[in-house]
Amino acid sequence: MTLQARIRYGASADSDPTELEPLFDRAAHGFRVHGALQLDGCFDPARVAALREAFLHDYASRDRAEIEQSCLKVGHERFMFSLRLEPPFMDPELYANPRLLPVLHRLLGDDCVIQSFGAVCAYPGAPAQHVHRDHPPLFAEAGGLNAFFPPYALHVVVPLVDLTESTGTTALWEGSHRIRSSREENRYSRRQLDAFEGAVMPWPKVGDCYLMDFRLRHAGTANSSTIPRPILYLVYSRRWFQDRKNYELQEPLMIERDEYERIPEPYRHLFENARPSH
Repeated sequence: MTLQARIRYGASADSDPTELEPLFDRAAHGFRVHGALQLDGCFDPARVAALREAFLHDYASRDRAEIEQSCLKVGHERFMFSLRLEPPFMDPELYANPRLLPVLHRLLGDDCVIQSFGAVCAYPGAPAQHVHRDHPPLFAEAGGLNAFFPPYALHVVVPLVDLTESTGTTALWEGSHRIRSSREENRYSRRQLDAFEGAVMPWPKVGDCYLMDFRLRHAGTANSSTIPRPILYLVYSRRWFQDRKNYELQEPLMIERDEYERIPEPYRHLFENARPSH
């Protein structure tokens, strides 16, 4: 089953932006309703292939002891990497993609920022991840009212390999960002969740991406293939939000001063949370 909110862009990246406005509107509306969105053909597959080669060479092939010491373990054979924000990762076609950024502006405002930028790699043999949300409710005392809040942060997931039943993907419970009562929260038992009952499985190809509301229930599925399954993730948020939950071990944005200065001025605000090193 595919995501209910799914937009397929044409092959040409030179489309008139005004012609894409209805697609951007549909994409944003679908995301608000379902908490997830797939954008097919968002990125140039050749650029994504270059990102894959850089990640596999510079990060995934590190000594396992180094990986376990420097990366957050998010499951057996599954690690979260903080990336050095330098070429080929520091590319406006990635972080300010013209087929993506207008959708983000509709969801988070024109002054949205990047909270974190990294990768998660599920190595061969990685079992399914535990079902979770990436952030607790903004206001616990508000109860079901949290379901009516607009998105304040979201993941953009860029797979570096085609996601298949063999490599695995991310199981998503559409609409779980809008749970308004304990009855809805407990619709599925732990056994049913662990069996991914009620979940949707996106199967994007290289060049596609999918978005997840920060409140969405999800879990990485098993990697039964013989190759690593790396995904890039970029967390965008409203300017006032700060993620105080997920980065106790690693830096959310790793960038040196020289690279920061090379960010084109129109996109500099996206990295206002960065603390460039010298």
